[in-house]
Amino acid sequence: MQESNITFLEGSVDCIVYKNEENGFVVLTLDSGGEAVTVVGELGNVEEGEELKLTGEYINHRKFGMQFKAHLCERSLPKTATAIMKYLASGVIKGIGPVLAKKIVKQFGERSLEVFENDPDKLLEIDGITPKSLTKIMDSYKNVFGVRNLMIFLSEHNISAAYGVRAWRKWNNSAIDAIKGNPYLMCTGGVELPFSLAEQLAEEMGVSKSDSNRIKAGISWVLTQNSLNGHTCLPKDRLKETAMAFLSIDDVTFENALAAEIEENRLYIYYKGKRPFVMLRDYYEAEDYIARRLQLMRDMSFNSNIDYSEVIDLAEEQFDIKYEEIQRKAINTALSCGFLILTGGPGTGKTTTLNGIISLFQQQGMTVMIAAPTGRAAKRISDLTGFEAKTIHRMLEVEFSDGDRPTFKHDENSILDCDVMIIDEMSMVDTLLFEALLKALKFNCSLIMVGDSDQLPSVVRR
Repeated sequence: MQESNITFLEGSVDCIVYKNEENGFVVLTLDSGGEAVTVVGELGNVEEGEELKLTGEYINHRKFGMQFKAHLCERSLPKTATAIMKYLASGVIKGIGPVLAKKIVKQFGERSLEVFENDPDKLLEIDGITPKSLTKIMDSYKNVFGVRNLMIFLSEHNISAAYGVRAWRKWNNSAIDAIKGNPYLMCTGGVELPFSLAEQLAEEMGVSKSDSNRIKAGISWVLTQNSLNGHTCLPKDRLKETAMAFLSIDDVTFENALAAEIEENRLYIYYKGKRPFVMLRDYYEAEDYIARRLQLMRDMSFNSNIDYSEVIDLAEEQFDIKYEEIQRKAINTALSCGFLILTGGPGTGKTTTLNGIISLFQQQGMTVMIAAPTGRAAKRISDLTGFEAKTIHRMLEVEFSDGDRPTFKHDENSILDCDVMIIDEMSMVDTLLFEALLKALKFNCSLIMVGDSDQLPSVVRR
């Protein structure tokens, strides 16, 4: 958005057309001086009757026409009796519908919301509200206004409501206190506010640049940004150099912050030879799990002493094909060990070998599944082999939540129904996604990983 396109819009919410509770995206109709304006944006839990001051731009949607795309939102409670009644009748507070809303506003008028805040026992004067129902109403009120206050607090610092939704999901009623105590918590998993915005928030709250929370968050941010480029760890010396320049800190400050994060198990040190590497907790735990799980799967796989040469001979006759010696070895290893890395550049015979492996597994009555990191890769391997392939996300049945991080229906508690898992374009598979896939496999499932070292880097799942 260019500066010249920035526009300001004020009005009251007339109608909520659509609301996504997960990310705070809203489509609403705003009454702005008698004109109905369609507004879209990540505005959080706005409700009918609220007064909004929006910063954004008009866009012409090819399907829905002219809309106001809001980037920032300032909110205030409805002030007139009519707007208050509409606000309460919207169902924002559980236990209050249109009938009770009308009675409350008739009794208290423009002071209705003040009664909720300052003297809720007066609501017992309303016919239909009992001490028991009042308790439920006030629990809902505190929850609603806790979210609302968080959104207002963050909007005052120009932080999108989408991050407010995530913060509320993570810390609930303690969100504002948590953020005030350490604004850099907003950078952590589940919220994932960009570090630059956390810096802005911290500066506005008077947090010193030398604050230890800033240094710790900055170090993790450097690691996170590198993980998006496929690096699950960084050499400590390289991390130090980058973090010191990024945060404008000295050697001692970096070492103290890193030591504290390692002691709290938020960061981990891994030694390759004598050289230390620093890892984020998620990646350390994922790689540790992957290593242990692969070893266990290999230990529990079939008898590696079995020679499938005769079976491969029959396959050659059946398919009218002659395998190279290295292809025969790969097929035999897959069948006998149940664990294989099939690698090689274009034209080296990977597909021919893979087709042989799949066919022979199926002839043994085993269920084979083929996965790939992207839709294009899945279609390609399906076209080449003639067998159905799915993306890993689709196979695991992905659901996005918790700061847009995926969760999966299939995991260690809901195992995939397969005896053989084949993963194509393995070099493109993100570490965290591979961990999730392994958790959804039986311990004795055969695993065939296909790819080549010159492929593209991993597709990060975030």
